[in-house]
Amino acid sequence: MIGIFIRVNLGYSGWMKLSIIRHAQAVDCDGERCLTEKGTQQSTSLGHYLRRTEQLPELVLTSPVFRARQTAELLCQAAAISAPLVEPFLRCGMRPEAALSELKAYTTFNHIALVGHEPDLSCLLMRLIGEQKLPFKVKPASLCLLEGSSLHGGWKLLEQKYF
Repeated sequence: MIGIFIRVNLGYSGWMKLSIIRHAQAVDCDGERCLTEKGTQQSTSLGHYLRRTEQLPELVLTSPVFRARQTAELLCQAAAISAPLVEPFLRCGMRPEAALSELKAYTTFNHIALVGHEPDLSCLLMRLIGEQKLPFKVKPASLCLLEGSSLHGGWKLLEQKYF
């Protein structure tokens, strides 16, 4: 699971924080991937971290895939925030352009969290930081902090934290 905090200017006059969270460690179970015990701990730890650092999103959007929904639900419980909203655009295979387009519907919020998958999150990060030469891989159970002001790139990576 990873979290990325990004200040996003989505084409309106305000700023928004965006937390991007990769689902926690998962394993095959009953034909679908679900969180391991470690994955459950990672999700809970990330929720506690967001609460402790006062980086609580107003809204959590999650992929409809089970392991992402589990991560989002545990994170929300640990952070003591509202339950996540399932968004189909976050399923496996998400394209950065589609994600950025869909986020325009949420510009009234100051802070949104997205829970999704690899390599989709890495592609979104590379799009935002403008890195085309060096592939960026979002590792499970990590937190990346970015800051920027334009959806056209130029973001600054401020911090990486692994859970």
